[in-house]
Amino acid sequence: MIFFFTNRTNRNSQPRAPMGHPFITLLTLASLASLSEAQYAAHLNAYVKPFPLAANKKWFGDALDIDQNTLVVGSDVDGTCGPSSAATVCTNSGAAYVYERDATHVGGWAPVAPMLKAPTPLSNERFGSTVAVSGQTIAVGADWEWGCAGAVGATGVSLSAPTARGACSNAGAAFLYTRSSASWAFLAYVKAPNAKTSAKFGGALA
Repeated sequence: MIFFFTNRTNRNSQPRAPMGHPFITLLTLASLASLSEAQYAAHLNAYVKPFPLAANKKWFGDALDIDQNTLVVGSDVDGTCGPSSAATVCTNSGAAYVYERDATHVGGWAPVAPMLKAPTPLSNERFGSTVAVSGQTIAVGADWEWGCAGAVGATGVSLSAPTARGACSNAGAAFLYTRSSASWAFLAYVKAPNAKTSAKFGGALA
């Protein structure tokens, strides 16, 4: 299976999402280069949207990863202020969405609520700019996060995340989550032990 990004760019000249309606599609072909509109539709495996759908769910599909039956999708300019918050003033704070295979659900993928957010969502930190999933662990990058090295100490890992913006602009960080029953819970906050301004730690994950 391959993932076809359709959130902002028209890659390989394939169908593009209408502005303001981000989505990703999952295809089962090895190549997209020669697909016609009809062939594209015929081989569509699933169509995935953010939940709940709202105008502030931006750049959904900017990052994604899959492991077995779990799909994680980044939405790094999501503007909500928390998984259950109705506030939308946390501009570009970002989010990540988790889906799991479910044959009883339309398209075979069911959303896992709540969506993932940084423990303290802050504007312009781009949580969800990168994502990775392996077994019972999800990592989410926030490459514009402002925390400094003092937030994690020599190990680079903390079991709690900052509750206020630091002084190291765009130093970057990664947030780890672990499966907890039917949802996912915050596990750890990870930074470079020598975090510096504009380092964009977390800009790639695997």
